Amino acid sequence: MITCGSLLIWGVGGGWVIAGSITSGLLVSFISYTSMFYGPVNFFANLSDSYQNALSSTERLLDIIDAEPEPDLGKQLKPESIRGKIEFRHVNFSFDKTKKTLSDINVTIEPGDIVGIVGTTGSGKSTLINLFLRFYDNYEGEILLDDINIRDIDLQYYRSRIGYVQQEPMMFSDTIFNNIAYGVPNAHIEEVIHAADIANAHEFIINQPDGYDSILGERGVGLSGGEKQRISIARAVLMNPSILVFDEATAAVDSETENQIQTAIERLISGRTTLMIAHRLSTLRKANKIIVVDNGKIIECGSHDELMALKGKFYRLIKIQSMSEEVEKNKAAEKFE
Repeated sequence: MITCGSLLIWGVGGGWVIAGSITSGLLVSFISYTSMFYGPVNFFANLSDSYQNALSSTERLLDIIDAEPEPDLGKQLKPESIRGKIEFRHVNFSFDKTKKTLSDINVTIEPGDIVGIVGTTGSGKSTLINLFLRFYDNYEGEILLDDINIRDIDLQYYRSRIGYVQQEPMMFSDTIFNNIAYGVPNAHIEEVIHAADIANAHEFIINQPDGYDSILGERGVGLSGGEKQRISIARAVLMNPSILVFDEATAAVDSETENQIQTAIERLISGRTTLMIAHRLSTLRKANKIIVVDNGKIIECGSHDELMALKGKFYRLIKIQSMSEEVEKNKAAEKFE
């Protein structure tokens, strides 16, 4: 509307100037006055949108301010070392009282074990990990780390000893260097480069326009899913944690990228207790223990070969996934031909 008004003034006024009805100075003065008038009009026209945006922002701020702090009953208890023994004893958990999400979970994981956690969507895999990470504390039973109840350990110290690689890693609008060094603010450049090298990330980072000083967009815009995963793994390497948790770290990448991520993971997990939620079950062949979760219960537990010989839930999942992969390969071959 404002643009049309300006064009109308220039058109009509220009015609009057040519006809000699008004002077050019009067036309310029009139245009200056209209531009001064348009400012308040624009302000009031956009006032409703600005108000709605401010209201939404205020609600989000109030949600943060009103959020209850996480309980930290074991403040100041910081074990000198963590071997990595994990034990769930009769753990029950539910988000509401109508249905149990996890029911009577009993499992012992020895130091250095590589444990795969598998199951169908909604079976309780991620909830099991979230309890161990202390994202929820309102559960029944006990979760022990090196025979100490995790509720009794200082929360900040506890989480600092766990490396967590998510399916969708959180990236910040900052340099690649600062994204890797997020958990270790005082890290030296040599340490960051070493961590990136172990995570198979160094090569693609140095090919960026500014290398480690390249600025990422919000949530890692500018990087592929596999590149973000490798930066997340480098972040875990730099923290040098006692325990590692991978939540479907290779679920959303192609086969070539998966191999690079798997190589990085194998370098990282050596000698550390590792929990892996896996979407692609073929990635669990090196796990010395696999836990199968179904409807909130552990229904099978053993090595890959033991569970295949059992021909239970895990065996069926492997067969279904193998058939799906074969169908996809055949479709790809037909399109190529």
